[in-house]
Amino acid sequence: MNPYAMSEAPVVDFGPPEKREVTIGFVALSDCASVVMAKHLGLFERYGLEVTLKRQPSWAALRDRLYLGEIDVAHLLYSTAYALDLGVAGPQIDMAILMGLNCNGQGIVLSERLLRAGVVDALSLCRLVRSQPAALTFAQTFPTGTHAIWLHYWLAQAGIDPRRDVRMMTMPPRQMPEAMQSGRIDGYCAGEPYGGSRIAAAHGGFKVAASAAIWPDHPDKVMAASRSFVKRYPATSRALIAAVLESARYCDDPGHHAHLASVLAGPKQLDVPAETIQAAFDFEPDVAGGGSPLRFFGDGLVTHPFASDGMWFLTQLVRLGFAGEDIDYRQVANAVTQTGLYREVANAMGVPLPEDVDRSVRLLGGDVWDARGVDGALPAAR
Repeated sequence: MNPYAMSEAPVVDFGPPEKREVTIGFVALSDCASVVMAKHLGLFERYGLEVTLKRQPSWAALRDRLYLGEIDVAHLLYSTAYALDLGVAGPQIDMAILMGLNCNGQGIVLSERLLRAGVVDALSLCRLVRSQPAALTFAQTFPTGTHAIWLHYWLAQAGIDPRRDVRMMTMPPRQMPEAMQSGRIDGYCAGEPYGGSRIAAAHGGFKVAASAAIWPDHPDKVMAASRSFVKRYPATSRALIAAVLESARYCDDPGHHAHLASVLAGPKQLDVPAETIQAAFDFEPDVAGGGSPLRFFGDGLVTHPFASDGMWFLTQLVRLGFAGEDIDYRQVANAVTQTGLYREVANAMGVPLPEDVDRSVRLLGGDVWDARGVDGALPAAR
């Protein structure tokens, strides 16, 4: 018997799900926690769902299985949901973001070889890049993904052109630490636990920056499906949101962090020591932005899908050359972000809701993103 199991009665009855059996794909990172725990705690069952979790070896594999219909719902990189909708990350899929799954929890890791060469931050890395003829090689987890965006943004703010001054390659997060240790790459950006200090140090590297240094309390992964899924199965979609909302609240409770880490450490989830996983739920004040731990609920701010966040990720897809500048940011964001559906479920469950579906943020380097002023132009970027 699971001592942490919830009561059988759902908090709110959203009616019988049109589709009871749902398959959810995930990549083995710490920010899949609220999806994994919703299964472990029996929360999906409370809302009438029979959920099967399928771990995927990479974001590309998850994308392919979503397109082929082998999975119904995905733990997905925020920006990749938009890239799939635009058709620039593979076959086009009309996407729907049901809710946010986490904020923070991603890291930029460099090899100790660079530390010995005097690199301690982005500016010293820039000096090294300019002083040597051989280009350094960095890895991200998917070309249109958030890790590519954080890495590009961090490098660009220091004066490094990510598309000319260094080499970029795509690699599953689990393979990155060993690739760095062997010298195949000089650094990488990935989610916890691979973007954390413990795994970095164990593989001859160091965490130079947390993603929260770029955007404090930024969104990163979402629960997403195709829009046809949401249209065909609205009660199922509500049940999914409700179950993961309950799980997210559970995951954010510090009293549950040891249990959460022990579940994620299992061989069918991350297969990483629990103490390594749990470190991400606490503070790492030794790196820039490290004082912002991985969170899953945040009184409803983490789970709320803000249209303005999606619009910012769209600007970054333009910046990286994946999309043209003629995008109607508002139209695309409103189509992808299922804010109304989320707010309906959250309101029925008593989850706090922000008054506005847009928000402004201050980014690394001082740029302010405020979607209310978007007129098609990009924010200042190098």
